[in-house]
Amino acid sequence: MIDTIANIEDWFLDLTPDKFPNSYDYVARYKLIRDFMNNQIHAEIKSIVAQKVPEIYLNDHGEKHIKKVIEKASEILANNFNLFSPYEIFFLLTAIQIHDAGHIINGRAEHAANAKKIINKIGNENISVIEKKYVIEIAKAHSGKEDPIGKLNEDQYVNSEKINLKRIASIVRLADELADDTTRASTFLMDNNLINDQSLIFHQYSQCLNSCIVDTKQVKMRFYINDIHLKEKMKLGEREVFLLDEIYDRTIKTFLECVYCNRFLSENNRVSLVDVRIEIDSDYEDVIPTIITYRLEEKGYPSYSKKTIFEYCVNLTNDKGQNLTGKYYNDILLLQKEKHV
Repeated sequence: MIDTIANIEDWFLDLTPDKFPNSYDYVARYKLIRDFMNNQIHAEIKSIVAQKVPEIYLNDHGEKHIKKVIEKASEILANNFNLFSPYEIFFLLTAIQIHDAGHIINGRAEHAANAKKIINKIGNENISVIEKKYVIEIAKAHSGKEDPIGKLNEDQYVNSEKINLKRIASIVRLADELADDTTRASTFLMDNNLINDQSLIFHQYSQCLNSCIVDTKQVKMRFYINDIHLKEKMKLGEREVFLLDEIYDRTIKTFLECVYCNRFLSENNRVSLVDVRIEIDSDYEDVIPTIITYRLEEKGYPSYSKKTIFEYCVNLTNDKGQNLTGKYYNDILLLQKEKHV
């Protein structure tokens, strides 16, 4: 079993074959899988999706994102590594490597399921057919709202060793949710207006999420926004939204993902609170609140899915009781602009 460590991949890469079933060298196998993904798949995902679905320009889904997911998985596991065997960490790391790879087959459509076509390119001598099967099941559960983790069989035996599929899948899913910070944004392209309107809001969200860390059963999300991004709406599918309102919605989503994944995690790995701080850089700090803080946590009977952020967090108002919506900031800032013309 595993003691507390800083990074699960670094720890894994130092293991010797005798730590694994049949004394197979799973470190060498993982390195081969990782190198194949880095060299053949990760670097090509954005360009392939742009060709297949021109209206979408993804934020980062490459090697840098994979490292960030591994970093978040390590933070989630920091308080309870000892529930996972080295062999289970092989499944965890491999599932992280391939969880987004299906984008290269047909864009975002069915990307989780299409990851199977990618892993099948790797020879069975490096990852067996049964190992591929369960890695795919874990990876597929990283998206979707039809209880994909709950539908997995909790334990499977592979090479005579028990693999807890639900627990591993919950780590992959939650780590992926938390790995959406500023490192995923295409900052240069945004600065030069080279990202299409349908994709811009996703890059803006990532860019302003400066930090997202797991710290003692809570997620701390720290956003920094220039008020220029509060003055106009951006496209989100068929509608238009303010960036601030998108942040509210996305933090709710993060909280709900924590609640969902907690069903399958051990008590010490559960995340029960999302602590949010939004700082706004503005020349009009005398007329608008420039620091917004709120906390999302379970209280009473759960009914969050039908509530707004202002029902979750009643402190999201100014001193007059007005909700701090994207429209509120937009109206104030436009008024200030008119006054200074």
